[in-house]
Amino acid sequence: MKSFPLDKRLATNTDYYTESDTALIIQEIGTDDTAKVTAKVEGVPCAEIITAMAALLQNASNRLPLFNLGDLFIVVPPDKTYSFSGTASKYVRIKGSILRFAPGESLPASFVARYSEQGKKFYSYQADALDSSASIAAGSATDLISFTCPTGEKWVFNNLLMAEATVSSSKNYGFAIRLLLQDEPFDNLINSKTLLGLDQYACPYPPDDTDGANVGTLKDKPIEVKPGQVLKVQAVNVTSGALTIDETTSKALIVGVREYL
Repeated sequence: MKSFPLDKRLATNTDYYTESDTALIIQEIGTDDTAKVTAKVEGVPCAEIITAMAALLQNASNRLPLFNLGDLFIVVPPDKTYSFSGTASKYVRIKGSILRFAPGESLPASFVARYSEQGKKFYSYQADALDSSASIAAGSATDLISFTCPTGEKWVFNNLLMAEATVSSSKNYGFAIRLLLQDEPFDNLINSKTLLGLDQYACPYPPDDTDGANVGTLKDKPIEVKPGQVLKVQAVNVTSGALTIDETTSKALIVGVREYL
């Protein structure tokens, strides 16, 4: 078996295929699509991405590189079709390895095992934005995301966290970001003088040259959401007066592992 570098830009909504002596191992992925892109092998979803979390090309407006799939890499065995469903005329970039087999050689067992699993456990995300502007009193919050884990699934949010709250179309740091599972917050007051939540500096959406290039992540403090449980990402007003939060531009995105039970 020989291995060659893989780094290709491919069109969305197009069927591609591997030759009988060739396999692909996709370890990194990105897109320029602002809507969901679903990577599929033989029609089976095995990753869900969006440009905010997985840029096609790292630049000043999105400092995130290609999304690293880690142990949840995508395997395309020989003689298989693969595609990326999304918005028309958009692109996906894939990076990893091309495996070329000599007669009698076959896909290594570790890749066969991942191929068998990849439709059941893969990276995805939850994202949402406010539907309407609202006046938020001091100390009060509004939901940017309210996600109820479906029956038959488990999510582990262990990757990127991005959120922003704007007032009059500008990011307003009078809002902090708070995460809650079953309405229990993941931060607690040390005393009455301590502000709630995470500062928006911690989770730029996306990291860029204006709002900060540091990436927000839950890698060290993952959140497991079981069937029927509700995860919320909130914008909480930490000032002493009411603030009117904008619709659409007040938003959040959280990345994790989607697993079918």
